[in-house]
Amino acid sequence: MRVNRIAVKVALSTFLAVVILMAVLFAALSFIYPSTMMGITYDLGFESASIQYAKHAYKRSDEIYYIAFATEVAIGEKDYEKIEECGEKFVADKGFSAYCRDKNEGKPEGVTTTYQQYVYGQVAVAKYYVGKAEDAVDFAFLI
Repeated sequence: MRVNRIAVKVALSTFLAVVILMAVLFAALSFIYPSTMMGITYDLGFESASIQYAKHAYKRSDEIYYIAFATEVAIGEKDYEKIEECGEKFVADKGFSAYCRDKNEGKPEGVTTTYQQYVYGQVAVAKYYVGKAEDAVDFAFLI
């Protein structure tokens, strides 16, 4: 019986060590590589976590791609608070116009709305749904 107890203790301590190691690895990856975690969480279907990682990656690198990704995912999720938050940062970025021009180049024939109009419209609608109707109207006329 003593041998069984020792085997169970060894198995449990090994399992616990593996769980702790995985948690530390996950925390380290989250802190060191938010852009990688953004992609992983999005692929796994954790859109809310993906938005958070994208915001951290944008804050760290100032690359417009990350805030654009966060905004687009928030739009897809219809999370109006995050659309407003990320969308305002996206529109305020100095590279917003150039990013929109690049997105418009791949636009299908017959589509008359520009990417810039789409983003402004989504952010204005989000402001309205959040309860900032006046801000929504003012924002809509900025374009």
